[in-house]
Amino acid sequence: MALTDVEIDVIVNGMLVNITDALNYGVLEIDGFGMSPTRRLTQQGPMQHGETDVGFRLQKRLITMLIRGLGTDEASYWQARANLLALFAPSTSNTPVQLRLSYPPGQVRQIDCFFNTHLPLPTKTRWGFQQEDTIELVAPDPTWYDPNQVSVPFGQAIGGTGMAVPLVIPFTLAGSTMNQSILVNNAGSFITYPIITIVGPISNCVITNQTTGEKLDFTPNTIAGGVTYTVDCRYGYKTITDQAGANKIATLTQASDLATFHLEPGGNSFLVNGSGIASPAQVLLRFYARYIGV
Repeated sequence: MALTDVEIDVIVNGMLVNITDALNYGVLEIDGFGMSPTRRLTQQGPMQHGETDVGFRLQKRLITMLIRGLGTDEASYWQARANLLALFAPSTSNTPVQLRLSYPPGQVRQIDCFFNTHLPLPTKTRWGFQQEDTIELVAPDPTWYDPNQVSVPFGQAIGGTGMAVPLVIPFTLAGSTMNQSILVNNAGSFITYPIITIVGPISNCVITNQTTGEKLDFTPNTIAGGVTYTVDCRYGYKTITDQAGANKIATLTQASDLATFHLEPGGNSFLVNGSGIASPAQVLLRFYARYIGV
């Protein structure tokens, strides 16, 4: 039975294709869109009976879709086969396939995947001028996300794109010091790891998520005017680079929490401190609201 009231798009190399348009494609079944597999973490002392549960980790997600290529005559049937093969061909550049789901009431969720099997397109699944087969995708990061990135500026106000965030801002920006507190809302149902941009001039910059107790502490270093640091807290990255791509992780104190710095679901109270500030100094927090499933 075909899906109704939803749109599923596949984004490959920036090109968006609606695979539920009922003109060229149709999706008959989906699986793996809900919660991904989880693994419990336990530990056991030498004299302990049983184990102590210490948390969990989400595992990679497998997504399967029964998809149909639509044709109206023999020539368009073979074109439908070619379209399916081209759309899900493995990428030699290892670029992920972005799967986007739009559903009522105006919700959009996206996940980054890779094609995970073959696509034989057997004649036994040909129905007239239509061809069916099962697509399997694997998502190494199993969380869905809202593709509208949240962008929260501290300090100097600038324009830009992104989601508007309601802020509670008791802050002081007088002379050359910054002491700014912002309540940042992570609307997702799961934790998310931000990317933080620090634009100089600013000295002794400390960024603290008071909700989690984690901080990024750059004291006693100075980020000079014309210099930008990008702090990427995402797993697989965990980097600090300047505008030229040079590694600046040594400017972070050992007491910092780069490995774990994140936002919890709901409100997160951020505090940013710094000195020696002049225009265009700014700290910009960017992240995607992530969801455990749809």
